[in-house]
Amino acid sequence: SHGAFDWASCEQPLLPISVRHGCIEDSPHECIQADFANAYLGGGVLSSGSVQEEIRFAVSPELTVGMLFCERMTDDEAIMMTGSEQFSKYRGYGRYFSYDGDNVDECVRLEDGTPCTAIIAYDAVPFATADLDEQLSDVYLLRELQKARV
Repeated sequence: SHGAFDWASCEQPLLPISVRHGCIEDSPHECIQADFANAYLGGGVLSSGSVQEEIRFAVSPELTVGMLFCERMTDDEAIMMTGSEQFSKYRGYGRYFSYDGDNVDECVRLEDGTPCTAIIAYDAVPFATADLDEQLSDVYLLRELQKARV
């Protein structure tokens, strides 16, 4: 645990970011891929899940190794995974998700052949039934800022 950062007294501006539309596995190599994750890394990839996190783990199965070593994420934790390769193409999402053939990952690689990929898993608080004011309250905004900081 890194401990809570005092955001209220910080006078430094946040750095600019670029948000790109599309599938996370299609992002350029210089981008960090955001995995809006389950508190348990991998979510339902080994059972019944087929949304963003589970799809990323299904097409890059070496990511599932992290499930063996990472416990439930706490409010001040995020998990970084590097060097994964996409082995499968897919189509659809949710119940329409399906395998769409083998994939040859054309990503930039290190000298030893390791893919230059970085995925950071942030567990999301479920707000399906909460109102927007609760979701944007200081306690939850600070939680997300802290996770992005670690």
